[in-house]
Amino acid sequence: MEDPTDDASELIAKGAYREAFALLKSVVRNPNCNDCVKADAYHLLGALTQIDPTFGDGDECGLSYYQRAIQLNSHHLWAAYGVISTFGPQVPDHQDAGAFEAAMSTVSLRINELDTRAQNTVADRYRIYQEMTE
Repeated sequence: MEDPTDDASELIAKGAYREAFALLKSVVRNPNCNDCVKADAYHLLGALTQIDPTFGDGDECGLSYYQRAIQLNSHHLWAAYGVISTFGPQVPDHQDAGAFEAAMSTVSLRINELDTRAQNTVADRYRIYQEMTE
């Protein structure tokens, strides 16, 4: 079965944001899609909201979409990066500071995991990275 988030990614690459948004919304509402696919869809919804804040349903930075992705897949590295990117380089001083700290922790753990594995080639490291982000 084809991953519908791949189709959405292609639409985003073509600049067809509204179509991608509609497709992703249908994915997260589909009871037949597993949590990993839905997490990917929520991550892409967050990215689209950062591109165009009108997609945010009141959340102009995409944070709620990224948080939902992490709820579904606590190891979703790209969603963690998304959370961090919504705040910028400094720790926020508001109600979502915990989300920022959790995302930083997730990213730090993943980076450490990559660094501590004794792999000989770049290809091996890339394969491990792909496995960790699935």
